Amino acid sequence: MLCLGIGAASSLLNSCKMPHYANGKIEGTKLFVALDEFYDVSKDGKKVERKYILAKHDSLHFPICIYRISENKFNALWMQCSHQGAELQVFGDTLQCPAHGSEFNQNGVALSGPANKNLRAFETTVEKNNLIIHLV
Repeated sequence: MLCLGIGAASSLLNSCKMPHYANGKIEGTKLFVALDEFYDVSKDGKKVERKYILAKHDSLHFPICIYRISENKFNALWMQCSHQGAELQVFGDTLQCPAHGSEFNQNGVALSGPANKNLRAFETTVEKNNLIIHLV
């Protein structure tokens, strides 16, 4: 029972961490984000991988949540709810709408309504030390 409580508390604390925002660079229809943004340095100096980051740019109306699935596989999701357009909040593997409670997984699939459409997802490629998000 104690282990279950500790696991739940750890999960809750991880979901309460402030997300990392990365400023992307736009060239044409591509948003470039440095792959280094997916890493942080722990208090003891070790390199720690971030599971996701939020990419932003002044010309974008909403940030893009980028989940790192594997070394070169990423899911890039537009953080606008498919129900009525509110900006989503990220809680670990889940994106949630503060307006009406819709939830989406890290693949952008609608898990609970009122939203019944998946999130807009962008194609991604990796080039040198950059993740490229294709905005069209």
